[in-house]
Amino acid sequence: MPPRHRRNRRRRLRQVTNPRERGRAAEQRAAEHLQAQGLIVLARNLRDTPSGGRTLAVCGILADKDASGVAGELRDCIDAWWCVSTVGERGRSGAALAQSVASQVAAPIEAADSPEAGCAAALAAAGPTDRIVVFGSFHTVGPALDWLEAHNVLPPAVRPEYTATPQATSVQG
Repeated sequence: MPPRHRRNRRRRLRQVTNPRERGRAAEQRAAEHLQAQGLIVLARNLRDTPSGGRTLAVCGILADKDASGVAGELRDCIDAWWCVSTVGERGRSGAALAQSVASQVAAPIEAADSPEAGCAAALAAAGPTDRIVVFGSFHTVGPALDWLEAHNVLPPAVRPEYTATPQATSVQG
């Protein structure tokens, strides 16, 4: 007989009769697993590489994601939070995100209307030895990287990776 967790999983999958819905459920579980793994890696990297100053976070997390879980995992790694609004059907306001984060952390929390506004506020608050970490949705990280690059704030080691033109590859047939 299969282990109990496998039986329960099969039972849950049987409850979803439409194969397309079953596929979506499996994709959702896989995405949640990858998100949790990425969060664990981020927390470990922040702990293992102290900056000498504070760690300031600019984060934007979609409404269907576990923002309080993210904040709980990072609570001892972040010294101040800027919670930014995300756009689109699954978007969440910076104020709503700040409420979710506040339930898990004691650090100062500010809400911002956009990733750019969050980056500007974090940069204004940053000292020379502080670091700014941007994470969350692609709707957050992409615009934040663009803003940081436009304001010449990206560290030199990151710029080539972020700004390099992809090299064309040819396929020999």
